[in-house]
Amino acid sequence: MKKGMLEKYEENNVLRALVNLVPNIGGSLDILLSIKGSKWREERLKSFLTDLDTRIGEIENEKILEKISESEEFYDLIVQSMNSVIKTRHQKKIECYANILVNSLIHPKSQISSELLVATLDTITIDEIEYLTELKNSSNQIIVDIIEGEKVIWSEYKSHLEKTGKTTIPNEIMFQFNLDLIWKLLSDKNLISLESKKDFIYLDYTYSTTNSSMSSSVTSSQRTTYKTSEFGKEFISWVLS
Repeated sequence: MKKGMLEKYEENNVLRALVNLVPNIGGSLDILLSIKGSKWREERLKSFLTDLDTRIGEIENEKILEKISESEEFYDLIVQSMNSVIKTRHQKKIECYANILVNSLIHPKSQISSELLVATLDTITIDEIEYLTELKNSSNQIIVDIIEGEKVIWSEYKSHLEKTGKTTIPNEIMFQFNLDLIWKLLSDKNLISLESKKDFIYLDYTYSTTNSSMSSSVTSSQRTTYKTSEFGKEFISWVLS
């Protein structure tokens, strides 16, 4: 296994000496890269291995358990995962690496390799994981309309209109996962598909009171559909479960 930057740093006396020559911050940086770095790596690996040990302990199939000690593929995967774990401070992402390892034991015949899933997870930020989780919780598809300059999920806004009759968009109705950059990054990794149409759409609703019923509409200036790709579905099923 290739050594990471911190491991190489701790063993390189020349590099450490140069770091200590940096005015004002050299000594502190040396401590951060060595002592603190070792402590954080240890904590991350401990969290990962503890979670993995618990998950594997719940597997009762003997043939699956035998694969742990006999499979060179599983050995390579755990080494790859451990090398990735030490590079992230996010517990959620550490759990995702453990999920891939466990699923590689339970579903060994997947068309997508576990190594590819780990490599893809390496490139994803915690923000992208949160956006993918929201898409998963929304049955792999979210449709967002721009109404009065705000991004909203029409089904939620319609329910609000029919209950109150008030067209003012409350904060809780606005689409919270609204950073286009993050959706674009997920699209570039082929985890989701994006379809956006800039066109005026009249969205009808009915507001009823005890005495009357009123039909009206609001205008959407753009509709965007976020949908999980086929690769994304496989990735989510392995990494987020």
